[in-house]
Amino acid sequence: MNPVHKFFNSPDGEVFALLADGSQDAEIAARNLTPMTADELDAHCNPIHPIPVIAAGLQALVDAEYKRQMGLITAKYPEEERSSWYIQTAQAQAVISGSAAATPWLDACAQTRGMPREELAQRIIALDAQFQGMHGFLTGVRQWHEEAIGAIVAAAQSDEAQARAELAGYDVMQGWSNDQTEPAPAL
Repeated sequence: MNPVHKFFNSPDGEVFALLADGSQDAEIAARNLTPMTADELDAHCNPIHPIPVIAAGLQALVDAEYKRQMGLITAKYPEEERSSWYIQTAQAQAVISGSAAATPWLDACAQTRGMPREELAQRIIALDAQFQGMHGFLTGVRQWHEEAIGAIVAAAQSDEAQARAELAGYDVMQGWSNDQTEPAPAL
């Protein structure tokens, strides 16, 4: 059986939980403790956070989901490969457009893979378009949440209770599902 406690405030604002059986009552006088009311105990256990703090917590959850979703797309590509994507797409565009620009990365990769450079360029462009679509979708969802949360915070100026209720019920997982969020195929 769990022990039953009584709760007290000290003069400097600390909260003490003493056993209700009286075995710790000497602490009450020694620390100059005053009994807490039920309302004080409830306020201590369930603090009312400022609306901007609640909103920041929700936005942090949204941002974490955005990073998770982006991680699903990029997880199979090592950082070293991802850091070359801008080179890959620039050189692929040069090959497709018929430019005479040097394309050493694309040429070496195509040769190593045993495929024509034009084929590799087409694959890179197709994958880049797929990635851009998925990235745009996920960024749009993140920004949509940011705006929705911001609108609720702004509405708190006129109706704080309604804003608190909306923030309490806000679903940070809404909007993330889209068939495009499957990981992109390998090059």
